[in-house]
Amino acid sequence: MQKSKAEGIYHTIATPVFFGDKDLIEMPFYIAKKLYFESFRIARQAGCKSILCAPILFDVTEERVKLRAKQKKNKGMDFSKKEELRLKELEHRRPSVQEAKSFYLSLIPYARENNLKVLIPNNYDYYNGTIYRNALSDPYRLKEFVEELNKEAGYDLFKIALDFGICNLLGQNYHQVLSVLGNLIELIMLKENNGHNGASLMPFSSALGGKSSVDWLSIIRGLREIKYDKAVYIDYMDTYNAAPVSLRSDIVAYGKKIADYFSWQISMELVIAKYPSRVLFGAGNMCRNYMKCYGEEFPPLFTCDNNKAIWGQTFEGIEIKSPEALKELPDDTAIFLCNMYYDEITDQLRSMGLKNPIERYNDEYLPSMYTDRFDSEKREIKKEN
Repeated sequence: MQKSKAEGIYHTIATPVFFGDKDLIEMPFYIAKKLYFESFRIARQAGCKSILCAPILFDVTEERVKLRAKQKKNKGMDFSKKEELRLKELEHRRPSVQEAKSFYLSLIPYARENNLKVLIPNNYDYYNGTIYRNALSDPYRLKEFVEELNKEAGYDLFKIALDFGICNLLGQNYHQVLSVLGNLIELIMLKENNGHNGASLMPFSSALGGKSSVDWLSIIRGLREIKYDKAVYIDYMDTYNAAPVSLRSDIVAYGKKIADYFSWQISMELVIAKYPSRVLFGAGNMCRNYMKCYGEEFPPLFTCDNNKAIWGQTFEGIEIKSPEALKELPDDTAIFLCNMYYDEITDQLRSMGLKNPIERYNDEYLPSMYTDRFDSEKREIKKEN
């Protein structure tokens, strides 16, 4: 934590410390359990606002670890078939709804004392090599589960951490999940898998036929609809571990770009809405898509373009002006760049002395799609072949 703060990195969400069976064999179990709850205090000291807690059955874990220790000690010689079957049962043991509820209720005093929200991840049941939906994956039941916990706590202590990798494995409708859970979601966890096997892959990396296995369009549309403005967590541990050591720093850098990209796309409509007035820069397809999707709700004063030949024309119901017209704007009017040359245009506008907010609009993920495209050079709709 100290090293992170020295680098200007601050933590907002924590997870409690816990250990694998190998570690737990080497220490008294009551110490491991004590350290789990001690994590709440450490999270507060780190400046975290929330702590992500998957439901744990401590008694089941302890029994499993004792069997593991016996198996290790006897090297399988005196480990009975009955004990072996019991160990397999414990490895896949999932908390029931009531057990999960009891676990989360036990966290209330620790969370309250340290002023932390408890984030509940969506989950699934596992049996005989197959995963199934349960109360912590079905959006309606999960919502009811969290609301009941908050009623017991007396305030909104519990929120949801939504793992889209799990949604993909369960074949869920992303839009439905998001619309049902809505403002209960405090964290989204973005990762890729092939829809059949659990994995933590970099978004856009599990693709076939030029398409990602995860429907990111539906996810971004759904997050925009619920006006999501909370934390975004990218989990790509498997991608990272699979990469050569010499390339891992590049993987991390790319992961940061992916996280920034998702934050930008998810917040697109919130950014448009926060300004009382706006103009566009660019009079091509991106401008056209803005007007079709947002022109009625968030109308721009006009658009401008560097192409002198089209100044004074009307495009999608708004006038095209020279960039010089931007100098007449009040300083609080935002300029939305509807052109992929974001850096170049930003430098151009700043060199003109403009102090207005400059935002980057993008139409890669639209709330609705159009099959026709506009030819910016010919200034006409492209005809389908």
